[in-house]
Amino acid sequence: IRDRLNTMSMGWCKIGKEGGYAFADAIKYSSSLAVLDLRGNDLGDDGVASLAQSLGVVNEVLTNLDLGYNEIKDKGAFALAQAIKNNAEGSLQTLSVNNNYLTKFGEVALTEAVELVEEMKALQRYARTVAHTHTQAIWTQGQEQVECRFGQLVGFRGCHDFWQERLGSSGYFRLLLDVFE
Repeated sequence: IRDRLNTMSMGWCKIGKEGGYAFADAIKYSSSLAVLDLRGNDLGDDGVASLAQSLGVVNEVLTNLDLGYNEIKDKGAFALAQAIKNNAEGSLQTLSVNNNYLTKFGEVALTEAVELVEEMKALQRYARTVAHTHTQAIWTQGQEQVECRFGQLVGFRGCHDFWQERLGSSGYFRLLLDVFE
């Protein structure tokens, strides 16, 4: 299931910072988890910093991360901002940090990180467009016809909603071991 689960909703399960540590380890090994909802879990700055460290180094799949209502302060926001900058080519498209305790400093750090990544991605898109145009010109000059078709791989779309389930710390750790081993 580790390579097939793409959505996990663990909102309001009260997993605490220890759960944040467990998820940080788990997402390192997931090749399919695209949506992770961890709202209302009291992760705090330490749990979020651990998640951010994993996101900043390894994750190329996760597109949506909800960390709302997690007692995050500026320290956690700074860790997330650094992770976003470190993994500028990463897949994260949506990060929700609503209803936390961020000051303007944390908000500015996250905003600047997102803007930097958007600028870098725009430059990469421009470079790919120039390269594609150049490649097309070369093929046209050589009078060769080349057809490229990119197939979409469709696989198992696994999703389990654990919203407000109370499994306890040991239950969550067991669940993570089962899912990501």
